[in-house]
Amino acid sequence: ILRAAMLPPGFVDPDLILVFGSPTQIPPSLMWELSYSELVFLDVSWRKCNVEHVQMAINDFQRRDRRFGGVDS
Repeated sequence: ILRAAMLPPGFVDPDLILVFGSPTQIPPSLMWELSYSELVFLDVSWRKCNVEHVQMAINDFQRRDRRFGGVDS
């Protein structure tokens, strides 16, 4: 019920979140949506982010083994 009240209809949790600046700061406004998202920390301000930064983040994301909270057996 809470989730339905907080998010617009059709909202899908993001697969990839880019976090700009300090790698110790996770956006508190997205805590519920981050549970199964992959975070990529970029040591650059969002104003200086360019195509190369985004491509590096996508490449990093594609190399990850996503288990959605599961563990290897």
